[in-house]
Amino acid sequence: MFIIRMMNSDLMNKYVSWSPFRYEIDCILACAEHGNITKAAERVGLTQASLSKVLQKTESSLGLKVFVRSPRGIKLTASGKEFVQSLKNIRNHWTQFAQDNPQDEEYGLSEISVGTHSSIAGSYFPKILEKMFLQYPRTNFKFDFSRSVEVTQKVARSELDIGLVVNPVRNPELIAKKFSYGYLALWGKDKTPSQDVLYSSDMFLGEKILRVIKNKRLIEMNDYYVIANTIKNSSITGLLPRQVGEIFGLHMQSNRFLVVDMTLIYRKDRFHSPHQKAFIAKVSQLLMTYKDS
Repeated sequence: MFIIRMMNSDLMNKYVSWSPFRYEIDCILACAEHGNITKAAERVGLTQASLSKVLQKTESSLGLKVFVRSPRGIKLTASGKEFVQSLKNIRNHWTQFAQDNPQDEEYGLSEISVGTHSSIAGSYFPKILEKMFLQYPRTNFKFDFSRSVEVTQKVARSELDIGLVVNPVRNPELIAKKFSYGYLALWGKDKTPSQDVLYSSDMFLGEKILRVIKNKRLIEMNDYYVIANTIKNSSITGLLPRQVGEIFGLHMQSNRFLVVDMTLIYRKDRFHSPHQKAFIAKVSQLLMTYKDS
């Protein structure tokens, strides 16, 4: 482990034995920056309870207090300030080391994990995956299908390399690139709405949507593609994202609700070598190329 600014010997010995993971470093730095557990938890994509456990584990391993708690938030101790500065140095050193040392083409690309919602995957994967597989035949791609908020949290925690999400929460550790837009609407096999409306609990039913469907019977069915296929083969109406409605050739039965940004996200420190930058640029290019096709 490299440390640019050395601590005193006692604190240094405790620090080396701690051996933190990157997301733990992010947790500590977020707490130091915000001085508030709630805001720091939002930043790193953890619950307040989980973040508190990370802090407790860190302080227990070090054998010293990094933060002082109070009703107004948290504050660094004298040792905590020194500890946090060293964490910043380590993170900066890792980034600089990667940038200064050229890597072979497969470095950091042997395995790529992608997270997104199934409705986004169903629209974009048929258009871009084959090209990615052909261009990167030795990369092992792994996929995680979850809600956008969960994907964003996993990318922030370095559990996923890339996320394709809607309206991600702003996070200074993440790069976010909009590649298209989406919206919710009522869809059917024709333009005649039904009193029965299928919907998924994944959706945020805002006030505008509730005003339109308040007199209808809502039926929960937590799979967009089951909803779409049911609509296509019946007279039932469904509340669906734009991409799913278009894939199944359905007709819009309402105005657009809840217009959202379709966004590519990844950590700032994930794709830094020339080959890694070329990879993420290719992903971005393909998403933009096929955004409205």
